[in-house]
Amino acid sequence: MMRRRQRNFAVVGWTSFLVASIATMLFFAWIDPMTLADVADAPLPRDRMTGYAIGFFFFWLVSASGGALTCYLMSTQHEEEPPQD
Repeated sequence: MMRRRQRNFAVVGWTSFLVASIATMLFFAWIDPMTLADVADAPLPRDRMTGYAIGFFFFWLVSASGGALTCYLMSTQHEEEPPQD
């Protein structure tokens, strides 16, 4: 049986992976990574696969941050319970 923290880590990791996969497919269906490399002045490798990988990990980081923040906010508790009506 997984502990709560382990379960939250697994849920956030897996769902953010799926979201990043879909976001990468949708984003790169319209945007060519080579076009982004031409616009950026950073010394990045000029390869489509590298662009796809950077984009995927960016989307994974963003979605994992959102999921982790959601888990954190759901686990916080108030000192006293709200009044029952």
